[in-house]
Amino acid sequence: PISDWEKNKLFTRIKEAWEWVKSCGVSYIQTFWNPTVGTPVGFGTQGQQLYTGDIGLRVRSSFETITDPLARTFEECRWIIGGSIVAIEELEERFPGIDFTQLKADDSFTATPMPMLLAQLNTTTTNFGLSDEKNQKRNYILLEYWDKPSANYPHGRYVVVVGNVVIKDTELEIDEIPLVRFYDIPLAGTLFCDTPATEMRPLQEHLNRILSLSLERLQMPDIIAFPHTGGWPTTFGTRSLIIGKYHPQA
Repeated sequence: PISDWEKNKLFTRIKEAWEWVKSCGVSYIQTFWNPTVGTPVGFGTQGQQLYTGDIGLRVRSSFETITDPLARTFEECRWIIGGSIVAIEELEERFPGIDFTQLKADDSFTATPMPMLLAQLNTTTTNFGLSDEKNQKRNYILLEYWDKPSANYPHGRYVVVVGNVVIKDTELEIDEIPLVRFYDIPLAGTLFCDTPATEMRPLQEHLNRILSLSLERLQMPDIIAFPHTGGWPTTFGTRSLIIGKYHPQA
């Protein structure tokens, strides 16, 4: 219904997903349970407002998503890892009851490439050096791991890591990986896709070459030949010229 589109800002989310497709070839929309929305139902043990909760959506780019390298299609993908930089306030809202201020921070990881960082799923301790008024670290890397239902995990597996702590290790909420894939130009045998910019690159290279040759030609002197019997113009204008004689019968 229209109310769901407006409530979850679906039109905006879809537009954002397609914008990432333009530059990355692939993007994802993730569904998750948001406990901070809905109808108020009371207060928690620490005095915080509690709500009924509702489904939320967020867009993930390819830069923050790693997929099963053996998968040739999205349906074959056995697992996905997502990494994102989040403020401690968001963590406290999404995972209430955890004191995130006690997580160890290590600035040496701030420049670590995402694949290397995600490979350290159980040991990552990082922040981006941003502090609040109490000089407490605010931004952390949140790692989320989704595993499809299998013999070992009949309902799948969902693991969340923040800092050096596994804060959640449970089943998937809907028995499937909660990501929807957006893509434009598929490539056979891989999850990765081409972008319109990639497809247009050869044409752009040829156009650049034509423009370059045209500019070089404009900067070269003209080459003009006249019969040796005469007929030369009285003026040649201001352009540089290379003039030669030729014999029509030669």
